[in-house]
Amino acid sequence: MRKNIKRLALIMAILITSLSLIACSAQPSDTMNSFLENFKKQDFKTAMTFVKTDVPSEDLELENEEQKKIMEAVLTKLEYEILSTEVKGDKATAKVKITSCNLPKILTNTLAELLPTLFASAFSQENIDDAKAEAMMMEHFLKAINDPNAPTTVSEMDVELVKENNKWVILVSEPLFNALTGNFNKMSEVLNF
Repeated sequence: MRKNIKRLALIMAILITSLSLIACSAQPSDTMNSFLENFKKQDFKTAMTFVKTDVPSEDLELENEEQKKIMEAVLTKLEYEILSTEVKGDKATAKVKITSCNLPKILTNTLAELLPTLFASAFSQENIDDAKAEAMMMEHFLKAINDPNAPTTVSEMDVELVKENNKWVILVSEPLFNALTGNFNKMSEVLNF
């Protein structure tokens, strides 16, 4: 589970933090909308066409089905709203509201639910090996993400854009990354309990 989470964090970080160029758009709001819509639709191939990066797109591919399922579950619940944009010459600010799964809380709840079962099995006749324990965790984690009442996190932020070569460029920040991924990068803190 840790390997999958770390790999997903790396992929999402590379995709978002390397984001610097969005396709031609007349307005900053068009640029923001294009990026967010493609990201939400999980159309990373198209999203990469909007990105200026030295990272080969194959480096952003998910390694296995579990990673794909997590990514799909998280991004299916991603919601956004562009509240306003303000343009001042070649600079712009987009005020964006992003709602996503609260992954650290979901993982904490999953671990709290599963740890008693895993500890009990360790001291009983039923022997759960690491592979089975990881499969149980993954199943519960995905079920918790897909739960209609799963905890969410809402972030409102200003996203800076600049105009380069007649195209609006998003200046990606850690708050944007955190908002889009439901604080995915903080999940490793939960795993270091």
